[in-house]
Amino acid sequence: MATTKTLKAALLSVLVSCGIVSAQPALAAGQTVRVGIMSGEDEDVWRAVAANAAKQGVTVKITTFSDYTQPNEALAEHDLDANSFQHKPYLDAQIAARHYRIVPVGYTYVQPIGLYSRKVKSVAALPQDAAILTVYHGATLPAWDGAPQH
Repeated sequence: MATTKTLKAALLSVLVSCGIVSAQPALAAGQTVRVGIMSGEDEDVWRAVAANAAKQGVTVKITTFSDYTQPNEALAEHDLDANSFQHKPYLDAQIAARHYRIVPVGYTYVQPIGLYSRKVKSVAALPQDAAILTVYHGATLPAWDGAPQH
């Protein structure tokens, strides 16, 4: 687990350093960029990004959210310079529904969303007729577009 976090942090540090995941093509020393993320594991990754950016004189101010609609709303209201939490189908759905005037400027990573059970130990062990509950929390539903719904 720690190795995965370290690799993600290193990757994102490189991406931010190159200006690939930022609100601007490149950030100059002395600038501050306000980035919105989801609370949880993303915080560890973005603390590493902020530390790496600080070495180059760039301040990354991290704002965490617990509701998936909030980062885009904050970006649209100019409370953030960028956010990093969503895939393109979710962004497209939010732009269509809320008429945001925001655009993707680069790619970021997406944390895996887990499948949890107290009884079943692996996906292979699921019975053929198993019922699985999926919870709509804003980010998962667009990924299921066109997929069979049981």
